[in-house]
Amino acid sequence: MKKLIKPFLTVIALLCGNNLFAQVPILTYNTPQTLGVGYTTLPSSPTNTGGAIPATNYSAVSTLVSSGLNNPRAIAYDGTGNYYVADYGSNKILKVTAAGVLSVFAGSGTAAVTNGTGTGASFSGPSGIVYLGGNLYVTDYGGHTIRRIVVSSALVSTIAGASGITGTTNNATGTTARFNQPYGITTDNTNLYVTEFASHTIRKIVATAPYAVTLLAGSAGLPAETNGTGAAARFTQPTGIFYDGTNLFVADYTGNTIRKVTTAGVVTTIVSTGLNLPVDITADKAGNLLIADAGSHTIKTCTNTGASFLTLAGSGAATEADGVGTAAQFNTPFCLTNDASGNILIGDYISASSTIRKMTLTGYTISPALPTGLTLDSSTGIISGTPIATLAATNYTVKGYNSSGNSTGTNNINLTIVEPPSIIGYGGTGSPYLLSLNKAVTLTPVNTGGAVPATVYSTVSLFAGSATGVTGTTAGGAGTTARYNNPTGISVAGNTLNYVTDKGNHVIRKLVGTTTGTQTTYAGTMSSPGMSNTTLGTFRSPAGVTSDAYGNLYIADSANHAVRKINASPFAVSTLAGNGASGSTDAAGLSASFNGPRGIAIDAAGDLYVADRLNNKIRKVTAAGVVTTFAGSGALGSTDATGTAASFNAPVGVAVDAAGNVYVADREAEKYEK
Repeated sequence: MKKLIKPFLTVIALLCGNNLFAQVPILTYNTPQTLGVGYTTLPSSPTNTGGAIPATNYSAVSTLVSSGLNNPRAIAYDGTGNYYVADYGSNKILKVTAAGVLSVFAGSGTAAVTNGTGTGASFSGPSGIVYLGGNLYVTDYGGHTIRRIVVSSALVSTIAGASGITGTTNNATGTTARFNQPYGITTDNTNLYVTEFASHTIRKIVATAPYAVTLLAGSAGLPAETNGTGAAARFTQPTGIFYDGTNLFVADYTGNTIRKVTTAGVVTTIVSTGLNLPVDITADKAGNLLIADAGSHTIKTCTNTGASFLTLAGSGAATEADGVGTAAQFNTPFCLTNDASGNILIGDYISASSTIRKMTLTGYTISPALPTGLTLDSSTGIISGTPIATLAATNYTVKGYNSSGNSTGTNNINLTIVEPPSIIGYGGTGSPYLLSLNKAVTLTPVNTGGAVPATVYSTVSLFAGSATGVTGTTAGGAGTTARYNNPTGISVAGNTLNYVTDKGNHVIRKLVGTTTGTQTTYAGTMSSPGMSNTTLGTFRSPAGVTSDAYGNLYIADSANHAVRKINASPFAVSTLAGNGASGSTDAAGLSASFNGPRGIAIDAAGDLYVADRLNNKIRKVTAAGVVTTFAGSGALGSTDATGTAASFNAPVGVAVDAAGNVYVADREAEKYEK
């Protein structure tokens, strides 16, 4: 309901203390994927190159405060971990810590409009509250006034309206203005905006003395759902109001609509169906609106244009139960606000048994819902399970949320589920069969599952290059017309061979035909070794190659003693680590050194593992180019041990499985090691 305003020093402290979440996530999945009915899938994990995502379940609802409340109508966050509640039924302003500790901040409990300090002051049905510049501003619904509380001293004063006197006086200042049941309140840092429940209007108050009051939109005493500008617009008992940095959004309670109001007073309706007494409104870090829909006992959400309207949390049953999403339950949720950590606090109205609920909006979501048998872990983004039915190729969008917003990048994963072969008999009559010696017999399988390709299992055939071992520099061509000179490394994405390191020709070749072997030169200059990063770049005996989820390539450039990167879009060749000189220095970027690196592989986190052949080590390279020794002492040997206590003898190949285990082909030791 309230616009979140943070003091400057608080912003600095939060940025310094929460830098891990200071940017939105950037997610990618290995896609497309083909799964088999009845087969447990290997977990599909996202790669996140952006801000970290907390290990929380998106839309998980818990109870923060379970007693001491009486009809909370509004909640404000001060930017330092404290919440302030306008508790209508008790006529008090309550303070709630992040841990859920409740205390009385101001108000005697007597229904009156009395200025004073802390509990020496009185309120009459406080309904709205917002934090601005060290002050709380409160709409006193029963007293028809706007109150200010200095947070540092709890000093309460009346800044606009007169106690017990109703009216609609505009173009007035301070206590000469008149209100009629002021309800919601928000701020744009300069002005306060107030909804008037009984007058059906939106009022504007300059937030500094003498507190000039004007009409922003609506016409007093004329309820309706009419779009327009200023007094030509109409509302029907507006309640909650929120400012998103550009526009105001209003919950039109009896009209069952959400209205957008510009700061110039232009009113439009963005949601007109699907609501049942919407009473309050706020937004998440991604700018999506969140609506406390009191009559349906749910929290609704939509974009700031009204699109993608759906139920985010609550089953619709009028009771209270913690849970995730629609498994949670509310009993007439009446107010809500956001905080700096991506949480939403909700006031659940049950008279003297009211509660404050907390909904976490960090974690992962997927749309549309996965088919039966597959699940998304909303705290990790991992997709796993056992599909039970076939599925045509379908795109799913996964979003990761942290305190800065939701994910960007390639969030889509394309899934196809096929029926695996299921042979149940031969000849259609079952078995056993009685056969005769020296007489031909034909048994035909009956397959009630997925089709089996007409190929011979484990057949080896020539895909590209010369069948007689002829080397060459043919830059293009298909299949056996292409020529290579010591092809050493291959990169495979999904079921497709993509790239080959043509070591003797000092180039990277790209396969552009999945069945014909058609290929082109992707990077490097044919038969021209070097270490240039310009245009297509140059390489010197490139050996290993691997790719990440974005299609970028990483090359173990063996004779340049370096790890090179080829960015897919825009295309660019660069040196990630190493400088052309042999060595074994652990360092960052060009300060690191290798000695004849051969194999290279990448893990789910984007870290590279390099078989540093002549150093007899396995090196680890981060996405930022920081090089460390992962395993191997550097001494020749075949000792099995941990980390640098182990030894290798000219390791040439390396691979990483889904669990993060690293496997090494140790050439001279004639071993495969894990």
